[in-house]
Amino acid sequence: MDNEQISTGDTLMRHLTAKWISKPVSIAAELRIPDILAKRPMSLSELSEVTDTNKDYLHRVLRVLVSTGIFLKDENGQYQNTSTGALLKTGIMRSICLMFNSNWNDEAWLMLSDCMKSGDYPFERAHMLKLNDWLSENPEAAEIFNEANSFRTSETGRLLTETYDFSSDRLIVDVGGGTGILLANILKSYPLSNGILADKAEVLKHSSAVFEKFKIDERLECRTCDVFESIPSGGDVYILSSILHDWNDDNCIKILGNCKSAMKAGSKLLIIELIIPEGDEFSISKLLDLEMLVITGGKERNENEFRNLISESGLSLEKIISMGKELYILECIVEQ
Repeated sequence: MDNEQISTGDTLMRHLTAKWISKPVSIAAELRIPDILAKRPMSLSELSEVTDTNKDYLHRVLRVLVSTGIFLKDENGQYQNTSTGALLKTGIMRSICLMFNSNWNDEAWLMLSDCMKSGDYPFERAHMLKLNDWLSENPEAAEIFNEANSFRTSETGRLLTETYDFSSDRLIVDVGGGTGILLANILKSYPLSNGILADKAEVLKHSSAVFEKFKIDERLECRTCDVFESIPSGGDVYILSSILHDWNDDNCIKILGNCKSAMKAGSKLLIIELIIPEGDEFSISKLLDLEMLVITGGKERNENEFRNLISESGLSLEKIISMGKELYILECIVEQ
């Protein structure tokens, strides 16, 4: 092999062995090692005792994670978090790590090869249920799934309030808004606005803690809503944040059509999603597109695909606004 082949082979090996890093990272998160090290640095023996793990196994896992920048080992043999490792603490990215490396997620991905010919959805082939139905029967997995989505939604809410001006919008409707974190971020930043959180009843019951934390109880109303049936009317602005990527095109057109029916003259609809860039460069959206295919049967979309969905729904795309981190706002109005 010449030097170019060796270099190319090394690159390929990094891709082939990626799980040799992601799995140890997940083990560290599962054992809450970043939470433990946030209190003080610890030796291998201390960590082994606190986590009730085999000392040799733990040493070998930590050796990988030190070499990849998750943890730091000082000259005294004490382990501590790096800035990257600190993100794996509870309440930050721990739940995302556990979700992407869970057995149920892995089992769905194992079905992708079989489904390449049949066109079936890998998650449904693996678990014999749609994701939401399966989560309702597996509360521990659902808790991690909801925590992961809450962190992501909180970050989206922060970016949204930094990017978009809601000062003229008196009633904001978050469609499929989950526990209300995104809407709470908006209402906290815009004290003259009120909000409607629209989602299924089993989701809305978890929103009270968010309202109390943000102290917005008096300005926010919960409405039971099925996005495929009807959506609360009368809002100045409607938000669909990371909703459309869960669904195929036909379902998205149905959701967008129901938003259109709820909108009044002058209302806006903000679709918040990743947009797959044109060209062959790397983008996290291209990876997440496969995750959506495997887990929900949905997809990430490029700009033209969004334009087609919006047009077929009878809406008009006014502008596309970058929020950073590959997230975009597609601002829509009802066609005149």
